[in-house]
This record gives sequence, structure tokens and C-alpha cells, in this order.
Amino acid sequence: MSRRRNNNASYHLKVQLGSNNHFFSNLDTLQEIAETLNNEYFSGFKVITRTMISNWIHYPNKPRRDFANAFHIERQVC
Repeated sequence: MSRRRNNNASYHLKVQLGSNNHFFSNLDTLQEIAETLNNEYFSGFKVITRTMISNWIHYPNKPRRDFANAFHIERQVC
């Protein structure tokens, strides 16, 4: 289990697959986002890592692999 660094922050995840949008909210850690994506879209295989999520959040203009463009993560500060 990973520790939360900021108790006032959570993440919202939007996944755009074609014309379908899936939303996940109140995800507390980057590890939780990675586990959610792996379980929902990759049959539990560890395709997405916490480091990948961190890079997507902190470097949004950096090029991503094609599959990663479907994932949009927004940080919410309460």
C-alpha cells in the first residue's frame, strides 16, 4: 500500500475509447490509478506503472504511446 502525500488531493480519471467515455473519481494515489487501469483495461497485467502515471501528469506535453492518449488524469485539490 502506498502512502498518500497530500491528504487534500485526489485524482479523476477519464478514459476515452472511441465514442465511449469511462470515468473514475476519488482515486487517492498514482498507484491506485495504475492498478485501476491495469485491472479494467489490461486484464490485470501490469502494463501501466506508477512512474508512467507520474510522467503523464507532470509532463503533459511530452509525446505518449498511442494507447496512453486515451487516459486523461486530473488532479483535484479539496
